[in-house]
Amino acid sequence: MTKKNYITKVVKVEELDFQKNWSSYLYRKKIGIEDKRMIKFSEIGRLKRGIATGNNEFFTLTKEEAKKRKILNHTETILRTSKHLKGFSFSSSRIKELEEDGVPTELLYIDENTEITPELEDYLEEGKEKGVQNSYLCKNRNPWYEVERRTPPSAFVTYMGRGEPRFILNEAKSLYLNNCHGLYLNEDIGKERLKSLLLFLNSFFDREYIRGYTKNYSGGLFKIEPSDLEDTKILDVFSLSRNKIKKLAKRFDSLESNVQRDKMKKEIKGII
Repeated sequence: MTKKNYITKVVKVEELDFQKNWSSYLYRKKIGIEDKRMIKFSEIGRLKRGIATGNNEFFTLTKEEAKKRKILNHTETILRTSKHLKGFSFSSSRIKELEEDGVPTELLYIDENTEITPELEDYLEEGKEKGVQNSYLCKNRNPWYEVERRTPPSAFVTYMGRGEPRFILNEAKSLYLNNCHGLYLNEDIGKERLKSLLLFLNSFFDREYIRGYTKNYSGGLFKIEPSDLEDTKILDVFSLSRNKIKKLAKRFDSLESNVQRDKMKKEIKGII
């Protein structure tokens, strides 16, 4: 192996943080925006894992099936897999596309206050006959059919892959399963500021940047844990004028599937 195949860096033992991801010593890069325009990720929001049902086959249904079984009023719209995310916005029109393709878009979402109708009872009995209640997660819940309660996130985050991570606006106000993360803001920042933030994240938080904060595997595979990005620096959208926010939000609306990140970085720097 030649020096071109790997990176070396000397770090004093006393400077090593044994609780930290050591790849950060090798790969952390500066974003190139002056510090006064940046804040910690944790100051504006946090990432959370999606809902783990214990049996996606049982707990997620197509809208047509939920209607047929007369349990649609006991469900909530769900993003079943990050593979169903296209572009940088998940909208009600995208959900409609998935419904037309026969994709499950409804999550059985009931709690202790739910009235168990005969139709709902029949569906739960079917689940018991299939042994759904015996899965690890289900048997550790009481009742077994009550999945974790959650509010829709402001955005979805693809947390594992070999491509670029994506931060996708949740226009549909959909819930999500645990194959992607949700971005939850500490406070409501308004839609235009949110779009400006997502434009920044999709431009600057590329694989090379997040490599210094995340777990990295062979073959270029990365994995973002919910706490990995807490200390990263992101654009302080509160410090920008309304005019600049409008320009950034408009630019987000024009994003296509493949972001030309270097070009976008220059545009953002030119605006702010």
